[in-house]
Amino acid sequence: MRAATTHPTRRNGFVFLLVLTLLVVAITIIGGGFTRTLFRANATEMQLDAYRRHHEMLGVRDIVFTFLRGKTTEEITAIAASGQAAQRIELEGGVIMLMTIKDGQGSLLLTNVEEIQNEKDRNWLVQALQYLPRDRFHDFTRRAGPHRISLRGANDEVLFAAAHADERLAQALITARGENLESQAQLIRELQRSGIRAQKAMDTAIHFDFEPVIWLLEVEAFHPELSSGFEYNVTAELDSIPRIYDWRLVN
Repeated sequence: MRAATTHPTRRNGFVFLLVLTLLVVAITIIGGGFTRTLFRANATEMQLDAYRRHHEMLGVRDIVFTFLRGKTTEEITAIAASGQAAQRIELEGGVIMLMTIKDGQGSLLLTNVEEIQNEKDRNWLVQALQYLPRDRFHDFTRRAGPHRISLRGANDEVLFAAAHADERLAQALITARGENLESQAQLIRELQRSGIRAQKAMDTAIHFDFEPVIWLLEVEAFHPELSSGFEYNVTAELDSIPRIYDWRLVN
């Protein structure tokens, strides 16, 4: 009597079905894990977006106003010079808010030229604005405050614009920025040392200041698990009652 034998085709079919079943199970497990991970990421992004809308509703301006109220110029100047965060707030759900302060009178040019009464100053500023990078114009401008530029806080782009695209003058201003000058008279002398004619040095120095009153406050919120968050830029003047001039969502 012959022993029963399994047909090769049936055996191969069984193995194929077994492998296919295991593959389906593996894909289901992996897919489930990926779905949970994606859901957590989306939930975190939704939470961060909810915080953004929430703080828009409450007003980032109010956060800045509350922080500035009662602060002295010396305190704000020291915080800006340190490069450290002025305030750190840990919110429910792991969202972190950071506030940093920069010299807004140096890094931003005034665009509301109609506020300037002096015609020469107004014409000078109109020309200067033309030399800011066109693709980043809003990154270097503000809508209110004095037109004079704080030399210590001025960046290269603003100094190039202030020089009306005169590269020699722009380089002289960049050099002067690092000299810790305290007056227009000192700036005039420093520009002349760099080879700038006396009249041009005087005509330029009159548009610079050395004790800024306009500050740029960057308010950023992010979640450690995400690569991006949101940021507001607020320009303000420190006074007996802080004045909030402008605020904008950066991203």
